[in-house]
Amino acid sequence: MVIAGCANSLLTKFQDKQCVTNCNTDSDAPAELFNQPVFQTVQMFVAEMLVVLVVMAEPWYTRNRKRYRHVASEIGNMVAHQVKPETLTGRRVVLLAAPAVCDVCGTTLMNVGLLATPVSIFQMVRGAVVLFVGAFSVLFLKRSLSHKQWLGLITVTTGVFVVGLSASDSTSTENNTTDDNNNHGNGAGHHPLFGVLLILFAQVFTATQFVLEEFILEKYSLMPIKVVMWEGVFGTTITVLASGLILFAIGLFSLQATASNAIDSSKFNLVVGLQQVWASPALLTSSAAILISLATFNVAGVTVTRLISATSRSTIDTCRTIGIWLASIALGWETFRVLQLGGFTLLVYGTLVFNGVIHSDGPVEKTEAARRHQGETAWREEEATELMEVDK
Repeated sequence: MVIAGCANSLLTKFQDKQCVTNCNTDSDAPAELFNQPVFQTVQMFVAEMLVVLVVMAEPWYTRNRKRYRHVASEIGNMVAHQVKPETLTGRRVVLLAAPAVCDVCGTTLMNVGLLATPVSIFQMVRGAVVLFVGAFSVLFLKRSLSHKQWLGLITVTTGVFVVGLSASDSTSTENNTTDDNNNHGNGAGHHPLFGVLLILFAQVFTATQFVLEEFILEKYSLMPIKVVMWEGVFGTTITVLASGLILFAIGLFSLQATASNAIDSSKFNLVVGLQQVWASPALLTSSAAILISLATFNVAGVTVTRLISATSRSTIDTCRTIGIWLASIALGWETFRVLQLGGFTLLVYGTLVFNGVIHSDGPVEKTEAARRHQGETAWREEEATELMEVDK
């Protein structure tokens, strides 16, 4: 999950750095870089839809695991007295459109924010989702977090702030040396603070998505891989339809003389984005890599949400910042700063505290007791045998 998540952010930033127009250094016109955040959002949902291949292969895999069916039967008998969620089928699948809408909004806002900020700042600010998820889990899911868990969340948030403060000091210098010389027309003209605020606001949608997923998966049983598939279907449909409506509105309310230019230069024009990707080997290759890494990341993410909790998923996701920061330094996109190292230390410590690796007696016992009380033990144990049985 962490490795795939690192690849997602780094490859997306790599795409933002690719020149698509006026790339000849002899040209007087300013170079324009890839500036298609909505296309990148659709790219993510298409990757989620691709997991249908895994879903189709599941019956074949199950038939070749028949020798383990007696193990599944024994486990099923052991937990038969527990409460088992109802399978999510038929019209109820539409419930997954709700987290998909949140994903569309959050991902698009973050993609726009990434245009104006270095990738490390992008990932650091994303770490603030932990606090939103924790608060939403308590308010709407009626979770009870221990004092140590709250300490972990506060520590993670403090780490995000410290690293963000350190990165902010280097923003102007790094933009002048690495980004601003190339980023004519890709959104980097905005102040980095604008990008930070967009990314921070996007975390409200992301936190809502995590909590909605957990709420649905508590009440209904569905393989995590199928959750990803359906959210990909709904997300792609919603994004494409919304993009078309926005382009129609732009053409309708723009002056006739400028309507065509406004549509062609719009960040919502998926056709232009596809043409630019197809014409650039670097963009085409990175898009293929993003599809693979995103599919892996989303499958792992939904699985963690079902087996642990939405808050734990978002906390683990924060660890991606470490890998992204190191990779950015290795690529020459950013420079090493001691204050950043201190912030990362806080992030890691907060993650370990929240997940019970440090001072595990409090959080782990309380979390497991709550799950047993709610009858969740049955489907958590059954998750271990899902690949041995056909999902009906």
